[in-house]
Amino acid sequence: MNYKKMQIDKNSYLKFSKRIQLNYLISDYYMDLFEKSKKNGFQDDSYLKKAEQIKNCCTMWDINYYRFQSVKDITRVNLCKNKFCMNCQSAIAQKRYKKFKPMLNDLSKFYDIYHVVLTIPNPEGANLKTSLNSMYKSYSYLNRYLLGKAKVKGINFIDMFGYVGGIRSLEITYNQDTKTYHPHLHCLFILKKGLVFDKTIINDFSYNCKTDTVKKFSSQEILFQKIWYLLNNKIRVNQKNINSLDLGYSVIINEIQDEDYGEVFKYALKNNFKNGVFLTPESFELFEDVLHRRRIIQGYGLLLDYEFDNLELSDEDINLYYLNVVAELTEIEKPSKIYEPLNTMLFNIQTDNNITYISRQSIKDYIIEQRILENKDKNKK
Repeated sequence: MNYKKMQIDKNSYLKFSKRIQLNYLISDYYMDLFEKSKKNGFQDDSYLKKAEQIKNCCTMWDINYYRFQSVKDITRVNLCKNKFCMNCQSAIAQKRYKKFKPMLNDLSKFYDIYHVVLTIPNPEGANLKTSLNSMYKSYSYLNRYLLGKAKVKGINFIDMFGYVGGIRSLEITYNQDTKTYHPHLHCLFILKKGLVFDKTIINDFSYNCKTDTVKKFSSQEILFQKIWYLLNNKIRVNQKNINSLDLGYSVIINEIQDEDYGEVFKYALKNNFKNGVFLTPESFELFEDVLHRRRIIQGYGLLLDYEFDNLELSDEDINLYYLNVVAELTEIEKPSKIYEPLNTMLFNIQTDNNITYISRQSIKDYIIEQRILENKDKNKK
């Protein structure tokens, strides 16, 4: 068996190394919070534990080393699963996407799936937690209207949209110019087929000074904008209040093309790592507070019982192939169990062509690549 074809993608592991540098900074922030808790008279050891876990995340790898065959099978890595760890959150986002994409593709045979973005005005840090609480509660009410569990006289949401369920996912970015936060919800709406969103309406949300473009909205989007405004401002949702509004809050609805569900499955704070919001202890402490025990992604309707945090992928073919690879290796020799630091592993990957690193994931990627090639050959024939 040619194990070289199954070897890990070294670029992915280089990204691990780069991301770890930020983890050291976040570990220091947790230590600051620990020291602060001691000074305030209620020592919080959980901060100490988190500091240690995120500092050690992805630094040591469990490996089965087949010395005679120069193959190292990566079997496990220590993960902290912290919401601020770019390595863990990136891996979780990818696993979510890979796990639920086939399910969404099956639903798309019977329904159309839309990407919906719900936004509120940017709050300052002191108001971020209250704003998030309001958004979550408002979304729950919106979902009830769509499912027909709550009524608005004169509007039949079931006939209008045929909504059967969806996914709600939180993202928070930071505006460096205004020093405010931008919380918004990326959602998937599963709606009946054949809907037409005729985008002809221009309002204040249409203009983008950065791109110098004009976005047009459909009447359905305008309705959602107004309802979203009323819900977040605790104003009764009825025809009179809807009609009295000239402008609501920003809501954008676009049908998903080419199975592009990625925006909904990315992690909540991804873009904040680019603009340096975590470079101040104050911003870090704020996010630690507002995201504490907050569910980032949630299913509704048909998807209510889907476990978005249970990310074990069950693929019998891939597991069987992996076991066959291991069986072939162990037929020649029993492996030595070793622990290898990431920096050592990266050095070997880049400098030692005699050693081949494989993993269950790299074997899965290899199988998927082979299947794609086989399908292309079939289509040509």
